[in-house]
Amino acid sequence: MTPARLLLSTAILAAATGAASAETLRMALKAEHPSVDPHFSRTSPGQNTASHIFEGLAGIDETLQPVPLLAESWENVDPTTWRIRLRDGVTFHDGSTLDAQDVITTFERIPNVANSPARSKATSLPSPPLRPRTI
Repeated sequence: MTPARLLLSTAILAAATGAASAETLRMALKAEHPSVDPHFSRTSPGQNTASHIFEGLAGIDETLQPVPLLAESWENVDPTTWRIRLRDGVTFHDGSTLDAQDVITTFERIPNVANSPARSKATSLPSPPLRPRTI
């Protein structure tokens, strides 16, 4: 079963079982990992688990081409600058709407995560955002 079909099957099963509740989640993993925080754990098991919890701005398809996820589009405006437009209608679990400031806040968190291997990858983003859905 391909990862996409597995994810789709899981989503269908989750929808069919009704609303989620706060109970224990048990998972089988190939290896232990220290965290599912995407800004801390850079191990393969940690990243694999985090990919089922968090969604990025973009991903890659089965041909290794970039595809939009939370980002609707992106353009390279100069050699060191990208403009990213967020998908409309994305909400968090509490119903609040995802906007550009949420993405900026996420990037600003990276260098502040203690002992994070991702700290060296942190970049700067404009604050305040260009528009509510544009970074």
